[in-house]
Amino acid sequence: MPSLWQPEARARLRTRLAALRPDAGPLWGKMNAPQMLAHVNDALRMATGELPVAPVKLLVRYWPLKQLMVYVVPMPKGI
Repeated sequence: MPSLWQPEARARLRTRLAALRPDAGPLWGKMNAPQMLAHVNDALRMATGELPVAPVKLLVRYWPLKQLMVYVVPMPKGI
């Protein structure tokens, strides 16, 4: 699996990002290109701890529901 730590993976990502147009509509879902980039940027900021988030107490966080949701139940498109 490619990693952003690999120079060739970063180069491919930069190429794809450079090809995005601000007026590009969604191929599926509801986000346009600028909204999608903001969404991905926020996810990366959360993963690095730059954007603090509070833990959510949902039942799917706990075993065995978590294992069912991750490994058994198919994820519907758009969720």
